[in-house]
Amino acid sequence: VAGVETQGIRPGLDGREGAAVVEVDVRDERHGRGLAHLAEDARGGDVRHRQAHEIGARLGLEIKFINTKFDTISEGLGVNYDVIISGYTINEERAAQMILSDPYIDNYQAIVVTADSDLTADSLTDVDGHSVAFQKGTTTDEIITDLVDTGSVNCTAAANEKILTCFQQLTQGEVEMVVCDSTVAGVQLAKNPDAYKIIFQDTENPEQFGIGITKGNTALADAINGVLADLKAEGFFDELNSTWFSAE
Repeated sequence: VAGVETQGIRPGLDGREGAAVVEVDVRDERHGRGLAHLAEDARGGDVRHRQAHEIGARLGLEIKFINTKFDTISEGLGVNYDVIISGYTINEERAAQMILSDPYIDNYQAIVVTADSDLTADSLTDVDGHSVAFQKGTTTDEIITDLVDTGSVNCTAAANEKILTCFQQLTQGEVEMVVCDSTVAGVQLAKNPDAYKIIFQDTENPEQFGIGITKGNTALADAINGVLADLKAEGFFDELNSTWFSAE
């Protein structure tokens, strides 16, 4: 999760006179990297950190990272930070609350189990009859909650603040499955290839990730979209996806 702030380099981009620092809310529990590690290796961090630093460098903005809970991240936009960079799915509800950038990554839902599990799945409804962990406030949370509320599945749901807690529960045998973004699943498998495996990944209903920007700040939104277009044309996200989101 990333909230961004701006200070004195490029006045007006963040809507505040003389400001040129973008405060970004960055939350690393989703991928299991600590802020201390990122402080030591900021430019080698995951996709959202690399992306934030690239945007800052190209726009002449200083980036300040702010750690925030994912399920309440939208509440701090325009108050504690100017931008959200966090594997943030573009949807109508968020579009009514803020400006959403152009999309830069496609994401899918995935089911992860331990490497020695005999479980199989052909769709997300195959969580039926099983214990499932997922992160609060995410698209996964919305999907699982809807499946349970509509009676489509009957599962034991464990909603957690942090995605790492979900994988810890899986490792300790407290749950049988973790449902999460395919990007997150790829990172966990790349880090722990002998511990986990993906038994299902949706390929028909992609979500698109975008950057959340304070409502009304069209100057910053236009500037960010310009950088995103350049980064996509240069293959920036293709390289980051293969580095961070591949389980191969």
